[in-house]
Amino acid sequence: MQHYKEVISALTNITRFRHVKSDDFFIERLGGLTNLVFRVQHEQQHYLLRLPGKGTEEYINRADEHRAAQIAADAGVSAQLYYFDESNGIMLAEFIEGATLNSERFKDIGSVRRAGRALHRMHSSGEKFAKPFNVFEQIDEYLELVVKLNASLPEGYTQVKNDAGQVRRALQSSPVPLVPCHCDPLAETDGRPCVRIEP
Repeated sequence: MQHYKEVISALTNITRFRHVKSDDFFIERLGGLTNLVFRVQHEQQHYLLRLPGKGTEEYINRADEHRAAQIAADAGVSAQLYYFDESNGIMLAEFIEGATLNSERFKDIGSVRRAGRALHRMHSSGEKFAKPFNVFEQIDEYLELVVKLNASLPEGYTQVKNDAGQVRRALQSSPVPLVPCHCDPLAETDGRPCVRIEP
């Protein structure tokens, strides 16, 4: 399996697995757009191991991410964290068994309501993230990174950015209180449930 050595190295640096032999793990690669995500089984326990994607240190503050992930876990809407190394972005969490809220399941109003209730628990937790997340400022930072890397923008990007400018101005003219929120509850993000939705 590709990345096997990286996975074993990460696992054996985690205290709970320090003395576990590599043959005692069952490892399955999952999806992941930004990071490398694996399902790891040791004995009867299933875990989710996240290895940071190449270059993610350029645009992800892992200390802020750690705090946000812990707030979501404490609110009961995300996986329990077992390990998080802010210096390198390696994370070990509970593996949440279940189906993702893909486009087909999104047609079921009951599923949508349950997802909404889960996100509401996060919004009403009373917690604060380390710093506010402003999607428009983040887009600007990503654009700077694209320019720095001399990468090309997708076709139609300029028009979408201009259209988003109207939304940006509308939100700035009517500010609302900031609350913790899941900014990326996309099922395809890593192919697993990223928000705990109770049946």
